[in-house]
Amino acid sequence: ILTTEKSNRILTTEKCNPIVAVAFVAKVMEKAAKAFTEKDNQLSAVHAGRKVMRMAIETPNFEPVQIPLKYIEQSTKDFSDERRLGEGSFSWVFEGKDNVIQRKFAVKLMKLRFHAEIEIAEARRTFEREIVTLKYFSHPNIARLYAYHLDQDLHGTHCLVYELASLGSLDQILRNKSQRGRLDWTKRIGVALDVARALQYMHSGKGGQICFHRDVKSSNICLKRNHSALLIDCGIAKMIPLDESEATMTVMESAGNGLRGTPGYICPTFSRRQKHYGSANEVFSLGIVFAELFTGFLQNEDIDGEEIDLFERYSGDGIEKLDLVSAADECAGQWDTGAKKAFADLTFRCIGLHPKSRPRVNEIVERLEKLASQARPWSVGERNSITVLSSAPLVYFDDEGVHPISMMPHFALERDTLSRCIQESNRDIELIFDVATD
Repeated sequence: ILTTEKSNRILTTEKCNPIVAVAFVAKVMEKAAKAFTEKDNQLSAVHAGRKVMRMAIETPNFEPVQIPLKYIEQSTKDFSDERRLGEGSFSWVFEGKDNVIQRKFAVKLMKLRFHAEIEIAEARRTFEREIVTLKYFSHPNIARLYAYHLDQDLHGTHCLVYELASLGSLDQILRNKSQRGRLDWTKRIGVALDVARALQYMHSGKGGQICFHRDVKSSNICLKRNHSALLIDCGIAKMIPLDESEATMTVMESAGNGLRGTPGYICPTFSRRQKHYGSANEVFSLGIVFAELFTGFLQNEDIDGEEIDLFERYSGDGIEKLDLVSAADECAGQWDTGAKKAFADLTFRCIGLHPKSRPRVNEIVERLEKLASQARPWSVGERNSITVLSSAPLVYFDDEGVHPISMMPHFALERDTLSRCIQESNRDIELIFDVATD
């Protein structure tokens, strides 16, 4: 006796041909097997994705690899609105969460609303360029790319999976007065230093190639829970091989590429001539970010019907030429007088009209390191020690509680994580690793 799924009719061998009955049974079994196989494949894809993410997060210098789309869809609840963190010109950003490995991450999903084929192709190339760029560079202040999913079909789903900075982007923080108040002047100097260090690393060629980010702005800087900064969105970055000539290493021909970057953050001399792009152009963009940190105003922000232009307001070459020192954001708290003047002076030099008058990135880092040491309640020369007992995994804290850095004791990962924390704190701390005896 056979029961059909749709009509619930009972078929007996008296009412149907045996051959038909056998064919019917075979079809039902084939359908069930197909459904089971599909579900099994989905589970396998999720498990494979989880394995990739665990390795990517726990392994220093892990090279990003392709990850199953099913895993990304599950971790973002099929890219639901409740998981959406923000959006850009080419993409949306979602929060991904894996409760099994107790990790969160950011997922950038390429928009497919472009009508022209050339626009879709350009968006895809932007994703590919970002993957290549981040494979070369590994730095505490550059957001790590864990994995990616690029569909073979140009109109398919394309995603990048990143390290998540839980406090969000710098522009969002400065736009919110309550959050801005928690970013006091010492933390703002720390953010400025972190971004400068990221650019110093990219410009130095330590990743094997010299690289210009080309879109440094507050919305491309995200803050972690400890207020350390990550530079994100390297989609229009330009890399130059180290074996190129000196002129090519320091100057990038932009003809044919169009004007890249965000208006207001682009060096005025570059936007007018559109010929060469080098370190000095990147320093101007960095200077605008410094001005945002110092004043609390956002570049291009509309206030009372007037669009803010920090270059025109505070640069010696601008129209208004207002005093930058007196424009310090009150939400940043009571500045140290010397640090306040020094940071304002550095910002003023960075946003000067003439590229040759701007400081080099190395000088910016040196000056900010000095300011950061003065902004701390301890002496840089003071030496402390931490003894690490390796009987149990190190843990980290977030809103949901305490989580291990790795599921098992992992000496290399714990050592590198602690070393990074010490480097970010600017403290002179000696690490001593030992084995627990109990």
